[in-house]
Formats: sequence, C-alpha cells, structure tokens
Amino acid sequence: MFIGTTQSGLLVIANAAPIGAKILGPSAWLLVSWGGLINAMGRVGTGMYSDKIGRDNAYTINCLVSAGALLLLSTIIASGNLFLLFLAVGHRLLAVWRWFVPDARLHGGLLRPQKPGHELWPGVPRLGSGLLHDPVGRYIKDITGTLTWAFILSAIVLIIAVVISRVTKRPMHSTE
Repeated sequence: MFIGTTQSGLLVIANAAPIGAKILGPSAWLLVSWGGLINAMGRVGTGMYSDKIGRDNAYTINCLVSAGALLLLSTIIASGNLFLLFLAVGHRLLAVWRWFVPDARLHGGLLRPQKPGHELWPGVPRLGSGLLHDPVGRYIKDITGTLTWAFILSAIVLIIAVVISRVTKRPMHSTE
C-alpha cells in the first residue's frame, strides 16, 4: 500500500502545476501550494486517527479514498470545478504524507534511488517507490493526450494493494 500510495501521489504532485494551469491559468501555483498546507495537516491529523482506528485500517481507508479521488480526477478537471479540484488533489496529496506519520521510518528509505552499498536491506537496492510514476504518466499522456488512464492505472494499483494487504497475513514467528 505504501508503494501504491506513493506512486499515485507522486503522479499527482508531478502534474499539479499543469493540471492547475488548465483551470487556474497563471494562478496554478495555488494548487501546488495547497499541497504544502495539506502536507502539514496530514502529518498531524493522520497520527491522531491512525492511533484510534489502527494503522492497517487507516492505510486501507487512505488507499480506497485515494483510488476514488483518482478515478474522479479527470472528470473534475474537465468540469473546471475549483472546489472539487482542490478537494481531490488535496486528498491525494494528503494521503501521500499520511504514510510518513505511522511509518516515518520508511520516509526516504523507499522514495529515492540509492548508491550501491547504501541499501535499505543488504543486497536490495532502493529503487524508489515513485520511480516509475513520472515516466509512465508522461508516456500515457503522450499516447492518449490525457492523464486519465494514468489516474485509472494508479487507482487500480491502490485497489490491488488493499486487496493483497487484506488477504495476506503476517508470518508467525516461533518462539523456540
């Protein structure tokens, strides 16, 4: 779920300015700046509700609501509705930063590529969970002329991540 949320959030972050420019014109910076405010709010708010409902439930809710926002994002962009645009993009960016509260140890550990010898786990290079978000998003946009299918693909990744996380169980370690 971390990888799914990160890739979809980075897809939105990488395209926030162009998305905002379509609707806001030269004021597109407002949509991008909105992400900074949401970042701060997400770090505080998520810790509070994650403590109350549990980390697994918080992750599941984040992923499913994010998938819904992604599925609606192209329609919202096409409608030009500023309120819904800020709501959908804000939620999408909020969900990315939510991960860094309950699992702060993952911040940076999976987000960026690393030099050999600086692996998170020995022998496993950090490729970055957001490694493919921008190239795949740009490729899809180049072929189709829109980010719609990139958003849909990201939503599907999130839904699959939730299903996998809910059907798999943590291995039991023997105490022997």
